[in-house]
Amino acid sequence: MDIETQSIKQKIAKTVAVGERVIYHAKEWKIAERVGDQVVLYREKVDGSSEVERLTTQEIEQLLSTPQE
Repeated sequence: MDIETQSIKQKIAKTVAVGERVIYHAKEWKIAERVGDQVVLYREKVDGSSEVERLTTQEIEQLLSTPQE
């Protein structure tokens, strides 16, 4: 693994931490939990109800490495 790839992986590992916020499907989500290879995203809707999404660490890494519009 080259130095650039290693640096990106370290940055992503730090970013995918409980409490961090990410943009997913044009909405802001909070990383609520990490269990093994699974990441649980949580957000509150405008009406006060909550929404939960479960993604793998790989999916989050792809999300963070792709420029957001």
